[in-house]
Amino acid sequence: MSLWLAVLGMLLVLWGCETQLSREQKQVLEMSRRATLLEKQQTLLEWFYAVEGKVPRMAPTYSDFEDLLSPSTLRLVESVLQRTTEVNRSREILYFKNYLVGKYVDRAVAAYQDSVRKIVASTMFRFGADYYRISDLRELMSTRLLALQHRILSESALPVLERVHRFQDSTRTRREQLGRKLGYGSYMELTAALYNYNPDLLRQLGLAILDQTDSLYAALQQELIARSRHRIPRIPTYRHILALETENDFPQLFPRGLQFARVSRFLRGMGLDPRHQPTLKVDTLRGYRKPMAVFCAPVEPPRDVRLSIRLENSFELQKKIFYALGCAEFAVFNENPSPTFRQLYQSPVQDVFGMLFQNSWLDTGWVGESLDFAEADPRLWTSAAAWAALKEVRLLAAATCYEIDLAGSFRDSLALFGEYMSRALHARLTELEAHYLLFHQPEASVLAKRLEAAVLEPELRRYVENQFSPRWYENPECGNFFKSIWVRGNAWTVPELMNRIGVRELRVEPLIREIGQILDFSPPGDQSPGAAPPESS
Repeated sequence: MSLWLAVLGMLLVLWGCETQLSREQKQVLEMSRRATLLEKQQTLLEWFYAVEGKVPRMAPTYSDFEDLLSPSTLRLVESVLQRTTEVNRSREILYFKNYLVGKYVDRAVAAYQDSVRKIVASTMFRFGADYYRISDLRELMSTRLLALQHRILSESALPVLERVHRFQDSTRTRREQLGRKLGYGSYMELTAALYNYNPDLLRQLGLAILDQTDSLYAALQQELIARSRHRIPRIPTYRHILALETENDFPQLFPRGLQFARVSRFLRGMGLDPRHQPTLKVDTLRGYRKPMAVFCAPVEPPRDVRLSIRLENSFELQKKIFYALGCAEFAVFNENPSPTFRQLYQSPVQDVFGMLFQNSWLDTGWVGESLDFAEADPRLWTSAAAWAALKEVRLLAAATCYEIDLAGSFRDSLALFGEYMSRALHARLTELEAHYLLFHQPEASVLAKRLEAAVLEPELRRYVENQFSPRWYENPECGNFFKSIWVRGNAWTVPELMNRIGVRELRVEPLIREIGQILDFSPPGDQSPGAAPPESS
């Protein structure tokens, strides 16, 4: 009898524990749903500002998140996570925990970021007879300044950038302190846990990119310098790099047709034929340096959010794309292809797809059939396209390695950053240029996702070409493949996408092979041999 009573008592205790765990799980999942609703509301506010053409000069508000971001909430979520055994529920709670930790850190450094925003928005410096803001520096540096003018510009703009740099370092220090307070060795370890990447492997990948593409990049840059209309030294500075970018920009090389050709490929990949879309005015996209740099993602707005959105003609394209994806609503994000929507977990997968469409000009088959090479020198195009692609990924690699190497020691951060940027660009940087590039340096988690995406993108291109034929963008099945992953993009991790497209590890070779295809390209009807990679590579 006593044995049965003991067994019954144990069962009652287990039932009570299970009931308590079930209640706490429901409480945590309800908080997760509330956080998702709040994120969507803020998303729609950003959308409203973007569509109205306004720049929101405001920091994220955390007043609605106060109870969610308390230490007691973090402890509760961690406790429930440790006791949850069901795989899908455990994964959802883990995403919510990571989201809360990231939000907790963001709130703690919001004051520092506000200070940076105020400096950028309000501070002006004098150059010549006029006053300028930090946002004007790129244009000023890309103009042909005499050495004396550049020195005057540096003396005027440097104090502003140095103030921003000090606040950036204060923000980094605060993040490091919070990372250790939350039980991580450093902030880099914290972001690695939040965004599911390995800092050591990512650093190895970044260094491999810098090493294996070094001679090829140097040779291509020297070729463009030799062809330049301007007098550019053999070892340029960053302002000379900007001059090369402007001189070899694609609207310069192809005065007509490029914008429509690139956009039409995107539409065909989604199952839309732009020739039968009479209301689609591609002219509205002219003037964009990167027409598809405005990325979109589907969002389901909560019913209690009432915003009157006025759709401009320039957003007609995005609306059609997402109607084709089966989404009644769409949101617009500038230079941010991975916002959070259906889940609070931020996946790099949408970055990979964003790069696939943005970099459509890297596909020589499409280029050959879409662009009019009677308007441009095909040899100049191959060199410029290969150089531009290499430059972007080398800058990503260098910036990522810098963030990982920094790891809490900010004393010589500008010197370390300058070394990495000089190595990536094969250029010497002035103090002004180093400060300017550091000012535009994204956060570590953003860099990690972009670097992974840049290396995975050629693999995705290879997969769709092998799976759906070289003209994959005209294959409806390929459009369905895109929809199956893009619409549910936040549910995918990089390892899952790698497994789907048959990639075992992130490697540099596919990227180099893609660059080689550009350099070997000959336009249709051109009987001369393709442009081979420079001998020094």
